[in-house]
Amino acid sequence: MNSLDVSLKLDPKIGNICYKSINIEVKNNALRRSRVEISFKNDTLRLHIDAKDLIALRAALNTYLGWIKMCYDLLS
Repeated sequence: MNSLDVSLKLDPKIGNICYKSINIEVKNNALRRSRVEISFKNDTLRLHIDAKDLIALRAALNTYLGWIKMCYDLLS
């Protein structure tokens, strides 16, 4: 199993909205070959990804970072 942790410092208001929006996708298990956990505390959005292989890990990372960037851009 491959895993990755990502921490992003965000404005608390933006980070909380992004967390709530993206957490919906996490609960739906949007990706089949990986498992994602997301949390937001104070000013840090944390993403933990477990994947079956490196290709699935990269795909999950690109997907979730893309959603985070889109959310951030919309709110900024």
